[in-house]
Amino acid sequence: MVRLRLAACAALLLGAGCSLFLTTAEPSQCTTDRDCSANAALRDRICEEGFCVVPRAAVNQVSNDAGDGCVTTELCTQHNSGKASVCKKTGGPCTPWQTAQCPTIHGAWNAPNPLVVGVIQPYGVKQANGEIAPIAYAERIERAMKLGLDELTTAAPGGIPTGGGPARPVALLFCDSVFDATLANAAMTHLTDVVGSRTIIAGGDEDLAAIRQQAIDKQVAVVCSDCIAPFPAGPPVAWRIVPALAAEADMAAWRVADLETRILARSNPPSTVKVAVLATPDPGATAFVSALTAKLVFNGKSAVANGASYTVRTTEDPRKDAVNHVAHAEALAAFEPDVLVVAMGAELPARYLQLLESKWTSAKPKPFYLTTALAFELAPFVAPIGADDDLRKRISGTRPAFDPVMQANMDAYTTRYKLAYNYKPPDGNFSGYDAFYAMAYAVAASSTQPLLDGPHVSAGFERLRAGTAIDVGPEDLGLGLALLGTATSTVDLRGLVSNLSWDLATRDLVVPESGMYCFERDASGALVLRNDAGPRLNRVTGVVTGSYACD
Repeated sequence: MVRLRLAACAALLLGAGCSLFLTTAEPSQCTTDRDCSANAALRDRICEEGFCVVPRAAVNQVSNDAGDGCVTTELCTQHNSGKASVCKKTGGPCTPWQTAQCPTIHGAWNAPNPLVVGVIQPYGVKQANGEIAPIAYAERIERAMKLGLDELTTAAPGGIPTGGGPARPVALLFCDSVFDATLANAAMTHLTDVVGSRTIIAGGDEDLAAIRQQAIDKQVAVVCSDCIAPFPAGPPVAWRIVPALAAEADMAAWRVADLETRILARSNPPSTVKVAVLATPDPGATAFVSALTAKLVFNGKSAVANGASYTVRTTEDPRKDAVNHVAHAEALAAFEPDVLVVAMGAELPARYLQLLESKWTSAKPKPFYLTTALAFELAPFVAPIGADDDLRKRISGTRPAFDPVMQANMDAYTTRYKLAYNYKPPDGNFSGYDAFYAMAYAVAASSTQPLLDGPHVSAGFERLRAGTAIDVGPEDLGLGLALLGTATSTVDLRGLVSNLSWDLATRDLVVPESGMYCFERDASGALVLRNDAGPRLNRVTGVVTGSYACD
């Protein structure tokens, strides 16, 4: 299914209460067509609303590089069918910013000298049959970033000071990688060479890997909103927003051992506990499975030593082959695991959970499901769990340990998001919001430096790790920008999904504790997501405190 795009950014911005064009401060060029003809540089143009413009019938016949050159960004955009096209210098070429690959732009892109943050992420994935399956999460991430941009624009209408100069208004330009390295590279080239972006948000591990060399060569600052795999070897390029998934392997191994104790305490325990893993083939899940396999201990021995009592099943890559969900479910049911660890997101409740339950024909009790932060979301589980409390109690998940500050930030954001988007829930798009705020504050922190480039913005991130506590969101924006506008102040930036405490050498996140989540019922009987199921693992000492409290 091909993802439908808006015909023009104008409709999107106007629908959001924003104007696509700003009134220019340029003097009127003409009152009649004769005024245009009197100027050799404007000959053969007609007078429209005080400007000499190329007749619409001839627009497609006029090159951007024609000797006449451009007049205003507004006129360039009109001639580009309403899509953003910039006149950087009167008499120069019109430069299209919105393209088929980069179709969505928000913010004051047409103000003089805007700061454009480029976003490269997949809005769809090309499947083996040639169809492009849309990725709804990408649209939610876009809305999260736009909400952050709107809040920044309200708090600082003039924008962010950069490079020791005046404030620059901020814009966001979104490009679609379709999970293709060539397209991700093309988007990076457009954003850096054509638009002039020096601040990029990458959507995930594969996009980051694709643009990595360009980021190094062009000295571009990169934040990755949803990178969960280990960073590529070599000099660090991006700042991570969510913890690497492999960091959850310790907590997952503990939970498997905890479940083994419960299984063996049954009146009719199995002679041998069996553990299976179901994972997607993406880099983050692959790294998690590798780390988990190295840490698991059950039946008194390692996962590898368990031999036939341990199995890993990796699904097909939908870009290369059709995913055979039924075959995976049947194979796992035939294996009869006592515990099934699942390293995937919404695919589990959407595609596998009911299949696995229905294919289970053994007299043996159905398995416990252990998920990860990839599946930390309520909505996809509501339908497959339904009223089945036995199934509900058999599902638990690992995640970074619960933090009341981050939870308060998340709750406040959720309220603002629903008000901004007609009461649609965020559905897990928190990392996009954190990514935008982290980049905006890093730019502000670099404002005392003489140049806006990757190294200076990266130095700005170093000023976000300690000092006055600043939470992402509109309430602290004014204070945060003011503090970072001085060369000596630092802040402790705190996000929605992580504490944004980076290791400066690796640009990875320092995650001190891992925790768990589960599903419960509220007083009305509705399914709810409990974000702190009790256990907490200190990742330095390896000690687990607290007990699982969702039975």
